[in-house]
Amino acid sequence: EFFGDEIESIRKFDPETQRSQSGLDEAQLLPLTETPVTEHLLAAVHARLSRQRVEVSSDTDEEAVAVEMAAAGEVSVFPGWEFFSAVAGAERSLLTLLPKCALFIEEPAMVRNQIERWWNKVEQRHDRSAMGSLIRPEDIYLRPEVLQAALSSHMGLDLDQLGVVDVLDEDSTLGEIELNSRPTLRFHGSIPALIEQLKSLMAADSRMVLAAPHQGDVERLATVLREYQIPYRLGSRNPHPRETMLDEGSYLAGDLRVPVIVRSPLSAGVSFADANLVVFGANDLSDEADVAARPEPKRSKTAAFVSDFRDLTVGDYVVHVEHGIAQYQGLREIVQDGLSVEFMILEFAEQAKLYVPLTRLDLIQKYRSTDAGPAPVLNRLGSQQWAKTKARVRKAMQDMTAELLKLYATRATAQGTAFSKDNEFQKQFEDAFDYSETDDQLSAIRAIKYDMESTTPMDRLLCGDVGYGKTEVAMRAAFKAVQDGKQVAVLTPTTILSFQHFETFKKRFAQFPINIEMISRFRTAKEQKAIVEQVETGRIDILIGTHRLLSKDIRFQDLGLLVVDEEQRFGVKHKERLKQMRKEIDVLAMSATPIPRTLHMSLVGLRDMSVIETPPKDRMAIQTLVAKYDEKIIRSAVEVELERGGQVYFVHNRVESIYEIASRIQELVPAARVVVGHGQMGETELERVMLAFMNHEYDVLVATTI
Repeated sequence: EFFGDEIESIRKFDPETQRSQSGLDEAQLLPLTETPVTEHLLAAVHARLSRQRVEVSSDTDEEAVAVEMAAAGEVSVFPGWEFFSAVAGAERSLLTLLPKCALFIEEPAMVRNQIERWWNKVEQRHDRSAMGSLIRPEDIYLRPEVLQAALSSHMGLDLDQLGVVDVLDEDSTLGEIELNSRPTLRFHGSIPALIEQLKSLMAADSRMVLAAPHQGDVERLATVLREYQIPYRLGSRNPHPRETMLDEGSYLAGDLRVPVIVRSPLSAGVSFADANLVVFGANDLSDEADVAARPEPKRSKTAAFVSDFRDLTVGDYVVHVEHGIAQYQGLREIVQDGLSVEFMILEFAEQAKLYVPLTRLDLIQKYRSTDAGPAPVLNRLGSQQWAKTKARVRKAMQDMTAELLKLYATRATAQGTAFSKDNEFQKQFEDAFDYSETDDQLSAIRAIKYDMESTTPMDRLLCGDVGYGKTEVAMRAAFKAVQDGKQVAVLTPTTILSFQHFETFKKRFAQFPINIEMISRFRTAKEQKAIVEQVETGRIDILIGTHRLLSKDIRFQDLGLLVVDEEQRFGVKHKERLKQMRKEIDVLAMSATPIPRTLHMSLVGLRDMSVIETPPKDRMAIQTLVAKYDEKIIRSAVEVELERGGQVYFVHNRVESIYEIASRIQELVPAARVVVGHGQMGETELERVMLAFMNHEYDVLVATTI
């Protein structure tokens, strides 16, 4: 935006929404051509093309030549003038710009053939052009023999798939290396085909290496081989020279021909016949490409919450804009004035039916509720019930508007912290993640980093089901904040969740000098006092806790990021404190089930939102069963979970009878290791129980909502 000839402001602009985005302090504009335009260069080009070659020596006044040519009206830019800059002494090639580069030529014979074909085309086109009598092709381009000599003058390596390769340095030819190799088989996710190939290679006494990009992929691959009873070894950065661990804890000689699983980002495999070695890459085992290289899908932020009529079945509840809640009863075709029209049948209270033409589906949306309670009450056609409901909601929204307007106007004008771009430590932290990120995780990470690097305080809602990777996204944001010397607060609604986050953060940040602490009822009064002092002096980088975090005695030295887990579970008093904190710092709220108000604020643009819809690899869908208390169902569920090596969290609502419930579960499943945890236990004892359960010392935790 200009004020006369002066740049007044620079902002990013979104062509799709036609809206301006965040402001910029500076913008770098690249030139239109790679050759700088000068009057002298243009004068020399025009002189050559007009047969008035100007010989410019050290004694020649270059400026006078340019002035003379300009006065004659012959200095101007014309389409394609850059190609002729070489005739004016501006001859440069990529090799002259990189005189000491190492040059790798793949398939040198094919490269030479392409150079010859290209030069023949240049000469043919030159003969047909009007420039044939003015310049020669070698005046503009390098002749094949000149280009080949320039290529040979660089040290490097020629890669020839079917022949031998020359290894060159600056002085002499070192020799030829012949590698007898070929690509490996691709299994496209077929486990039986992989197993058959491994058995065949083991029978041939071949050495095998299986590459997996993440620790989670290593563990999954090891599980598959165990299921098919294929012995394997796990690669290590510092393995014992003669012994490597096999499954079941046994140790055998390191030269045993069994598959070796290594954690490596190798994508494509290779087979070396002479060395009797086969290396399988990650893409050989599965067709899934690296998610980091996938383009970010463009989706509307409302895509995950838009009503979808494709899965609408008879009996589902819908909402009519004008008449309220009804029940969908299917479609019916009715003939009107000789034309067949399809209608949607909606049944309201007292079995009243309304026929809605499919051309007015904009009036209908599928009924959605975050409450898992009873079915909604149908509205009556023709009554004022629905109109009163809408009026009541409209008034509540108006009351909330003034409050939100004041809050977000303050945020919009506030000057937040613009965090630094990612550096090498951030990359190391992210590479240490044991699993492959999903597309939605990467999209959320990119959006959060963009917000944090802006001067406007971030207020983003991160939605995703349990186990979809919200915590990993939050930890990367926390690492980014701590790197810039800021403190991070992680707020959780329950003591157990706070403890779980504390253990997860400690494990994830273990390789970095970052001080992480927790403040909750698991800490004694003396420990809490020490933590408060360390937070105020800046010695604690990340503080995790329950609503105790919002107490007035906790004063951060330099708080930069607040992470709120399940914000909807906090009370009104706590949310008022959160609103005050939101005005100046970056806030990331996480939720699996956001309340309608929070969700609406995100959908209308008052809060930014990222949605993680894609489950991680091998993540099973959550199954919810609502049934009466039945000990057969309980025993079956616990046994199934224990068979797969999992754990059970049994929630009970009464401390008085919780031990009876635990005893009954022990009777139903004698093999289970059962432990009890509730809010009336001492902090030390409860912390010990939780830590033991998280370390898989117990199978079943019977607890209240701590």
